[in-house]
Amino acid sequence: MRQQYCVTWVGLHEKSWEFEKDLLPKWKLKIREFNDKSPPSTPTCSDPATLSFAPAPLIDEKKPDINGGLPPFNAMSSPVFKWGPRDALDFIKDVEHAYERTTKWRKNVFKIPSGQSGKHFTQALSFLFAAYGERSPTECIALKAAAIITPLLLQQPSGKPTYRDNVNHLTRRLLLWDEGNIKELLREGSTIQAQLVISKKVIDDSTLAKRFATMVFNNNFKGAMSLVTEKGKGGILALNEKTK
Repeated sequence: MRQQYCVTWVGLHEKSWEFEKDLLPKWKLKIREFNDKSPPSTPTCSDPATLSFAPAPLIDEKKPDINGGLPPFNAMSSPVFKWGPRDALDFIKDVEHAYERTTKWRKNVFKIPSGQSGKHFTQALSFLFAAYGERSPTECIALKAAAIITPLLLQQPSGKPTYRDNVNHLTRRLLLWDEGNIKELLREGSTIQAQLVISKKVIDDSTLAKRFATMVFNNNFKGAMSLVTEKGKGGILALNEKTK
């Protein structure tokens, strides 16, 4: 004989007998806890095993969901900070502008040098990731700042710079970064990128297609994609209504 329980529904005066399998899992757990503590007995409507169930709240479909259907989450920290002499809002604006520009740049960075300049660069990058993970006041801009610090500070000048030249460039740029002078770093990087475009050898479409096909047939897919990216006439599409 299957066990039944006398159930009282909140908001209703009538009581009903329900099988255990028809109850919600959370009430099944409470029933098991009660049975473990009490000796078995014939259930009656006055039995302590009588449960009160509250019906699930009705969802107002007309009420807009401010979270867009997402589960509850912690709000981002308020941007109350200063980056060197820069106010938070001005610094955030410059970082967001630099992020939109640097994501379309060609890859042209030098390796992190050893010594104090390389250590300072690593510490600056680690600070940004820690700021986001620890929900500090710079949380709202930390990841975008981490995305632009490499192309801005490690941008390799045209020509054949020596190792010492790269160390000097990084040391100078780190000072600008600590001051929050993103505009100057962006101007320097944009100038270098423009020189890369001018110095890039132009390849006609037929030659490019032949070289691309040869690399693909030789299973050199990475080189084929680099060829199209660096030597082709295309690039990253601008985000607009047509490309969304």
